[in-house]
Amino acid sequence: MKFLVLGDSHVRHMPSNFSTSSYSLITKSISGLKFKDYDKKNLSLFHLLFTSEIQLLLSQVDGVLLLLGTNSIRILRASTIISQIEEIIFFLRQVYPQFNPRQRIIIPLCFPCLKTTSKFYNKIKLTSNIQLYNNRLYQLSYQMNFNVINFRIRAYQLASDKIHIQHHYYFRIFNFIVNYLNNVSNTLSLISSIIYEFSDHTK
Repeated sequence: MKFLVLGDSHVRHMPSNFSTSSYSLITKSISGLKFKDYDKKNLSLFHLLFTSEIQLLLSQVDGVLLLLGTNSIRILRASTIISQIEEIIFFLRQVYPQFNPRQRIIIPLCFPCLKTTSKFYNKIKLTSNIQLYNNRLYQLSYQMNFNVINFRIRAYQLASDKIHIQHHYYFRIFNFIVNYLNNVSNTLSLISSIIYEFSDHTK
């Protein structure tokens, strides 16, 4: 199996290509990436889905992990972002039917962030928006049948800029993804074996 990670600067330290005996992983990192941005389309995941580079990658993989959210959550209400994600997932499954099974689209909960903006001008408002987003993301995952994962990053692990995590915690992101995909690959292999055995016995 082959998975694509599309993410913001939180995945910039991950290898661009990684392979095991069960799966391969391609990582594309774009600093400042948001789910949707009409002003800066080069930083908009939705608009990048229409570029030839991303279209080629998506056509070649079995699953996609969308590791972003921080840049959106600082300037948009949670409900707006959830609507954007809904539109992105609908588009992905319309164009790339291999993403229809639940485990083929993965979106993590938003990392903590304490870097305020004019929209969310104090830490309480920003944190509340993140919590609401994470709750709504779980709800959407049941409605649209995709997987949500939690990297369990805490606020004390943030760097001095209050938006990125400290350098020595970046290994957790990669290790978590590797372990998660190992489990997914093992589960899919087991399901395939059961289906094959059942079909063989029914012949």
